[in-house]
Amino acid sequence: MVSFRVVSGALFVLVSCLLLGRASSEGFRGFSLAEFEENDVFILPSASITGDKTVRLCYNIGNCKGVMWYPIPVSVRGFRTSFTFMITNTSQNGTQGMSFVIQNDPNKLYASGPLNMGLGYGSFPAASGGIAQSIAIEFDTFMNPELADPNNNHIGVHTNGLGQNNAHESFTIGQPATSMRQFWDSTPHRITITYDPSQGTIKGLLDGYSDYSLNVQSDELMDLVKLIGVNDTDGTAYIGFTAAGGTTGGEQFFIYDWTYTFLGTINTANSIFFDITPATAGQTHSFFLQSVDQYQNNMTMYSEGLSATLTLTNATTVAATVTYRNMGLYEISYQSTLAGPVTINVSVNGTLIGAAPIASSIVPA
Repeated sequence: MVSFRVVSGALFVLVSCLLLGRASSEGFRGFSLAEFEENDVFILPSASITGDKTVRLCYNIGNCKGVMWYPIPVSVRGFRTSFTFMITNTSQNGTQGMSFVIQNDPNKLYASGPLNMGLGYGSFPAASGGIAQSIAIEFDTFMNPELADPNNNHIGVHTNGLGQNNAHESFTIGQPATSMRQFWDSTPHRITITYDPSQGTIKGLLDGYSDYSLNVQSDELMDLVKLIGVNDTDGTAYIGFTAAGGTTGGEQFFIYDWTYTFLGTINTANSIFFDITPATAGQTHSFFLQSVDQYQNNMTMYSEGLSATLTLTNATTVAATVTYRNMGLYEISYQSTLAGPVTINVSVNGTLIGAAPIASSIVPA
């Protein structure tokens, strides 16, 4: 059943699907809009998600505004996201625009900014209430002189740090991409956005053409905890889209084929083993691995390719079972009927982790 609910007249889309079989950010790896089911959708009037997994943020009314958030915080310390968008029924001068937003606003899933030239995320001279603690990658399709917009077809990165975000160009990080192909022409456009905190960069490639790209670098972007208050424990925040039309109405904003992938990888040098104690022959024994990513944060995702083997002094190999618990914690279990010294190797995709090989022992029963 699809649920409908009105919140202060604003448009709000919440896709509340389960995340790879999980209902929390623990074990998060990424998602695809293709996984979303219609029965898992929570929507408000004037916005919808269709059977072909297309989200329509707002349409056919003056001063429309649409907001869509992924329903749980996700890992944002390094990611790649791609989506196809289409803006239709605009005037010859464009409409207002849309944005992809990362946020840790106190309002969480109900975070929403001003309509019209605020694009649904940002304050502007005549309106306050922008989404706090956020970064917005805006697709601006109307030149508002009062916002110092460079033109009516640009992509820029806006933030006001821990404060309310703002659509004025003085809140842009780096330089907006202004020499873009027109993207409000009622045809689909696909963009891939990559965030690399180690370099402090946000890059966007529109329609696969390097000539139409966003390339922003700032030391501020190297630490989202400090910049916008991303959760320091697990590096998570909410992500989603906002859109806003002009006063006359008619324009429509569509999002489809949205994918998101966390790019964190296990730091093989600094991940930590603990509870490594002698095992007893014939009994199952376990120890643990706390994995951290390349930014020294506890991993919040399961890593493919992690395996463990044990070798006795007589070269007998003992298979081990690796079980993912949560928040980057793995339990490694094994059993051997033989006793004696043992070396333990734990690796991910062939690369040894931590201080492996680890020396331990199996004592007689």
